[in-house]
Amino acid sequence: MWKIQAAALPAILLLAACHNGVQPGNAALSDAAANGSEAEGGTATGDGKSAPVPAGAMAGQQNDGKPAEPQCSQYRSDLDDGDIVRIYYAVAGLTPPLEKWAERAVPYDNGGVSQEEAWKRAKAKVQAQWDAVKDVRCFTIRTSANIGSYDDARGGLPVGAIRPDRYFTFSEGGDYVQVRLVNADKANLWKIPRDRAMALTANYGLNGATAVIRIKVLSARPSDHGGVIQGRVTGYDIVSDRNGVQPYSVSIS
Repeated sequence: MWKIQAAALPAILLLAACHNGVQPGNAALSDAAANGSEAEGGTATGDGKSAPVPAGAMAGQQNDGKPAEPQCSQYRSDLDDGDIVRIYYAVAGLTPPLEKWAERAVPYDNGGVSQEEAWKRAKAKVQAQWDAVKDVRCFTIRTSANIGSYDDARGGLPVGAIRPDRYFTFSEGGDYVQVRLVNADKANLWKIPRDRAMALTANYGLNGATAVIRIKVLSARPSDHGGVIQGRVTGYDIVSDRNGVQPYSVSIS
């Protein structure tokens, strides 16, 4: 289960307000919401939960010499804190501390096998975990949407889950990684006509709604407090907690 924190306001996904704890899950929503499908150079295939983005998805450079952005045809919705930490190491180009991870993976009770066999199994386990996600560059974060009041000046509903001053923290075994959203200032506004917004929010219609945020990883770097993944929001689904209400899908260009 992800453990997510937000920063900025005084009082923690994996998330309603900064530092107010919420346990974000990845339960199935609808085909569109659960798969997190969004065409960006391809059509989604599979269920979005088991097939990682190909290793070559970030290969090549743009004309300005910067690494090319990944092409996300599907977004992983089944990642845990450890997976995000592993993705950070891969994107930042850092050597993963596999032996440190293996030491933590050795059980106290070896189940009747020798210490050598337990160590061998632990090493194989962490290697498999690393291989499974090291090439993933597209995933979702599920958190409280925190829909605000209609903003007439900007023409839409503010989505508190995607504020510019917010980040999401993932940790495992002493490793801490923040996921920061580079386009949060734009993505946090759900552009929608006022009349439709009023219809959706009437009688607390979106109170308790969830945001399933689709994120494309751009870069990663070490920081004083662990590591930072820079990601771009490509869209999100607003999922009502009321039965029978379909998710509202929002795309960010």
